[in-house]
Amino acid sequence: MEIQALSGVTGVFKTCVITQGTGATTSFAACEYAIDGMAVVAGAQSNVAGLAAAVQASGTTCAYLYQIDADENISVIKGDEVVTPVAAPSESTPPTVPSAGVQWPAPTAGNCALGGMILVATAAFTHGTTVQGTQDTLYSFLGGVPGRPKVS
Repeated sequence: MEIQALSGVTGVFKTCVITQGTGATTSFAACEYAIDGMAVVAGAQSNVAGLAAAVQASGTTCAYLYQIDADENISVIKGDEVVTPVAAPSESTPPTVPSAGVQWPAPTAGNCALGGMILVATAAFTHGTTVQGTQDTLYSFLGGVPGRPKVS
């Protein structure tokens, strides 16, 4: 009997908790993941610098995807910006994530999606340079990229 080769799974099996690091860095807990069926156990990485992405305009909301390769190199992919709904002047609550339009970018070939960040920019923001503020929400993925970000 001949066994047919199938493409292996790419996904996280032990959630990688993602937190804001010191300054403009991001920290990642230890995790277990696979890329095309090859398992990897990655150690924790604290205050990862150099996760640069293009500038996000003020008044927009954007999804950022954190991904890792087989050598445990973490990178970030910036999604498309969506104009953030403006709160009425009398409201003291921050803007909410738009209910439509914000999508996770896809990981690049040879990488596994660890998680992501949704950022509501109240001023121009450059990932890896600008300190993340209180307008960001970090997400950890399990088994793959969700169909769309969770909305408020």
